[in-house]
Amino acid sequence: MTHLKQRNPAIIVRDVIFAIFIRELKGRFGVFRLGIGWAIIDPLAFIIMMSVFRSIMGAHSIQGIPFPVFFMLGYIPFNFFSKVQSQVSGAIKASQGLFGYRQVKPIDAILARALLESLVLFFVLIILFISFSWIGIDVQIHDPLLLISSIIFLIIFGLGLGMCFCILQSRIPESEKFLDIAMRPLLFVSGVFFSLDEIPQQYRHYVDWNPILHGTEMARAACYNSFTSAGGSIYYLGFWSTLIFFLGLSLYRLEWKRIVAS
Repeated sequence: MTHLKQRNPAIIVRDVIFAIFIRELKGRFGVFRLGIGWAIIDPLAFIIMMSVFRSIMGAHSIQGIPFPVFFMLGYIPFNFFSKVQSQVSGAIKASQGLFGYRQVKPIDAILARALLESLVLFFVLIILFISFSWIGIDVQIHDPLLLISSIIFLIIFGLGLGMCFCILQSRIPESEKFLDIAMRPLLFVSGVFFSLDEIPQQYRHYVDWNPILHGTEMARAACYNSFTSAGGSIYYLGFWSTLIFFLGLSLYRLEWKRIVAS
């Protein structure tokens, strides 16, 4: 008589997430000749363009941070939030056909996409740090723990907001278009192009409500002693990241059975 071996539920979840991770990886980069190289080309092109533009205006650094590193420490942390949020928002729609299998849950697809995007961006950040250092640009990491904390909170914030949007889009498909438009201005108010210190004090309240801005400010402060944030706070970022993450989890808990059945 054949006895079927019972598998640990945690191992089943791990294997499902890994399988979806590989599927997403092939779908994202497998069709291009340069593969994952495009993940580096995109931010590098942005950093070069912005550095040239600011250099033409007559300066070469902001608070002791060379322009290429300044824009890298704005654009990459912003992408940790933006790309995780965007990928997680579309996770259920992209993997709907897999939910017919008993072992696959919507949260597996969500976590696989968040994990893939985070690992790709960590890889890009390390490559850019090494590249800038190699060509002689002054690259520093004064407080690694603060840098990692800022990035992790931005990932959690993107994951939480992505789950909220994911649930909303499963109920109202048209909301995808509206949310996409609504999120675009965040690039311009999240400290990617400027530091909070460059904004006159009487106007700072128009942007300092934004938790992502606190993330980019803390990433720069973590790398350079010379950079003093005019109001960035890791606690503010941590508070909103935790709140939005648990809101996303709560909505998922209420809705996941309907999503699987739909």
